[in-house]
Amino acid sequence: MDINSHARISLWKTTGHIPYYDSSTAAQIPTLTPYLSSRNTTGGCVIICPGGGYGSIAYEYEGVDIAKYFMARGISAFVLKYRVAPYDYHAALSDVMRAIRYVRYYAGDYGIDPEKIAIMGFSAGGHLACMAAEHFDYGKEMGDAIDKTSSRPNAAVALLPGRIHVQQIHPRRLKVQLPGRRGIRPGAGEAFLGRAGCPSGYTADVCIPLPA
Repeated sequence: MDINSHARISLWKTTGHIPYYDSSTAAQIPTLTPYLSSRNTTGGCVIICPGGGYGSIAYEYEGVDIAKYFMARGISAFVLKYRVAPYDYHAALSDVMRAIRYVRYYAGDYGIDPEKIAIMGFSAGGHLACMAAEHFDYGKEMGDAIDKTSSRPNAAVALLPGRIHVQQIHPRRLKVQLPGRRGIRPGAGEAFLGRAGCPSGYTADVCIPLPA
């Protein structure tokens, strides 16, 4: 492993170990980039999942910029680059769970308390953070030593999380709520449904809540 701050790390040693890996999308290798604070006296850290509607990743302004904000305030951070379309949420969830395991496994090397690992995300990344907080395990029976480490986050923060509003407004039509968004492109609702794991064949109305 490389404990140097800002060095991008592949979460798996080889592509053959990456769950759901598709060689036709080889450019999408899940990575984790540490932003380690020399002023971290509590041992706490946050893993950041940028948004992007599961179709892209706002890596800089919802990832790197946020990590630098925490780092400057004495909190170590890690930016996760998870897989997006054409991968679905199964791949993204496996990436975030591996990221939590990775940080916990190497916590001592990073100067991190293994019981002070938070997961944080924006938009689709917020949705992913919520899934990580709900679908964790305490270590797999199979796999490498990292896989056998708990993927349970100690805290979760979801900012403007995309979520499916489960309202059946027609036999195969759902309402999708994308908080705080403006200028939604055509098809964005259906795209989010598919990437978030909704069965295919549904259409979606995009609902944007007005500020209180």
